Amino acid sequence: ISRLPTRWSDQSRHELLSMSADGRDLIYYGASCSGDKDAAAARTVQPIPVACGIYYYEVEILSKGQKGLAGPDVKLSRLPGWEANTWAYHGDDGCSFAAEKTGQKYGPTFGTGDVIGCGVDFTTHKAFFTKNGVLIGHAFDNVGMHVDLYPSIGMRHSDEAVRANFGQEPFKFDIATLKSLVVEGSPNVA
Repeated sequence: ISRLPTRWSDQSRHELLSMSADGRDLIYYGASCSGDKDAAAARTVQPIPVACGIYYYEVEILSKGQKGLAGPDVKLSRLPGWEANTWAYHGDDGCSFAAEKTGQKYGPTFGTGDVIGCGVDFTTHKAFFTKNGVLIGHAFDNVGMHVDLYPSIGMRHSDEAVRANFGQEPFKFDIATLKSLVVEGSPNVA
């Protein structure tokens, strides 16, 4: 039986990230940094099982951060999306990043108080994001085709904090809506 991700990993997180006892909250306790090699990232304990079809999680921004997906062997000192086998949506500029330092314009910026969702459809290997329960749209193709995927988070400013919802609570986004949009063939969704 494959297990779904339910918490951030204590072993696969940067040492400047403090984690709550339930494994859902992360806080960055380091000096703010701006270089492309200065960041703190974490991933979940369990990879996302491909057999689940569509996987989705949400992160409430208690204080700014970057969201995405990552493979098992990524550097935890870089933001998701900057390394091979990582895909992310960054809140500071609204760009999507797929193993690159220069992102592509994707969606609105986000910050404190927002809830950002990240999902992957393993039937099409496409990833999508939501903001405050509203689908932003399809972000990446060929996600997780040759690597296990883990929900991932990145931070690089002092006191950034997030709380993850891996399904422990109702999501802001109605995932059934996505399934009906996929069936209808909307070009802007996963």
